[in-house]
Amino acid sequence: MKRMIFLLYAIISAGLAPGQCQGPNTPFYDGEKIRMDVYYHWGPLWLKAARVEVSARVSSANGKKTWELQATGHTLPSYDWFFKVRDTFSVSILQDGFIPLNALRKTSEGGFISYGYYQFDAENNQVFITSYNNKRPFEKKRLSVNGCTYDLLSGAYFARTLDYTKKKPGEKIPISLVVDNQIYDVFFTFEGSDIITLRDGTQRRAWRFTAPTLEGTVFKGNEIITVWTTDDGTNLPLKVEAKILVGSVQAFTLP
Repeated sequence: MKRMIFLLYAIISAGLAPGQCQGPNTPFYDGEKIRMDVYYHWGPLWLKAARVEVSARVSSANGKKTWELQATGHTLPSYDWFFKVRDTFSVSILQDGFIPLNALRKTSEGGFISYGYYQFDAENNQVFITSYNNKRPFEKKRLSVNGCTYDLLSGAYFARTLDYTKKKPGEKIPISLVVDNQIYDVFFTFEGSDIITLRDGTQRRAWRFTAPTLEGTVFKGNEIITVWTTDDGTNLPLKVEAKILVGSVQAFTLP
């Protein structure tokens, strides 16, 4: 789900110079896969409604090593009648400097279909966008960006490369993102350490982050998302909570 990927990137930091966007670590690996189950709050019940899957693999482009990332989100058949989602994201990123090369987004959410293809030109600080949706035909657009602007998926992975042990609770973190055909300069807050209860009832220590939502087909906008991640340097998402247009959702990473 497009806005579920937004949940995963809510822990991004910025403020580094162009060409120096990557953090000190690369905690993910070739062949890594992350799966999250999404639960919808219906009255007194939490119903499993969707699945998000994200993967990383090593490849190359023009003789340079790249990360090829892909994310899919889909509602379960039992939930499709209420709000059907079929989303796919992919992005190619240079390993040296963690610079996005191109990204693709195809989303279908509650009957609203959207497509976007992004070509990043880091040398000239530009991104070229080809997009369309149900309400308008194909549109081509060129936007000026800074050297550390990401699409949603590359931003989520960039977040995992950063060292949050140097952040202070309450610290606001800026980031520049290209979403649909616009640039968003937004802020997130590092809330510090927390103890959370996972879906199986176990408890563990985690980093906690909060972020405002972007208005769209799932969120109202200006609501608060809470994201918990591992505090072991891998910065894997563990749990997400958010209000949506109708009700609320939780997401948990599967073992």
